[in-house]
Amino acid sequence: MTNPQPHTPRLIVLDPGHGSTPGVLGYDPGCCDGPRTEAAANLEAALTLKSLLVGKGFRVVLTHDGNDGPKPDLSWRVSMAARLGAAAFVSLHYDMVFPDARHLSGVYYAPGEASKRLADALLPALRTCTGQWCNPSNSSRFNGLYIDSFPDAKPSVLIELDSLRHAPPAGTAGREARLALLRPIADVLAASIR
Repeated sequence: MTNPQPHTPRLIVLDPGHGSTPGVLGYDPGCCDGPRTEAAANLEAALTLKSLLVGKGFRVVLTHDGNDGPKPDLSWRVSMAARLGAAAFVSLHYDMVFPDARHLSGVYYAPGEASKRLADALLPALRTCTGQWCNPSNSSRFNGLYIDSFPDAKPSVLIELDSLRHAPPAGTAGREARLALLRPIADVLAASIR
């Protein structure tokens, strides 16, 4: 009789876009809405999503935690995830603040069928709004994104959760709104990454 192998939880690497430590040379705030920075909103979203995924039995590592110096290099973020053997790489962002205060959410996906499948599954979980989109990363204004260097056999996506203007309030005041925004995303990730 053989001993069953212990279950090793699947690893997801979450990348809170921009960052890392405010006030440090090399800090990248992303877009801003008054004093609110995209980097701070992305980090709060990533920490919330991490807690939801850990509750579903996943191991979750963040590419940075807002306390580790200048913004980590984009290629380092992806190579770190690949070195750890992550089952998926998910970058979280808020989009710029638009003059007409519209909502905007969508998913960019890396080359590879696994990324496209995950992006297609995630789209209905995002905040519903006019102009919602699911596009290959080469359609971005950069003609490709850093998520592209994650191994093609595994999913790699960049999620634009909404315009920064519509991000949940910072801190405990926005906790319930963040949970409501991210719980459907956690459900899709849990169902898709097994």
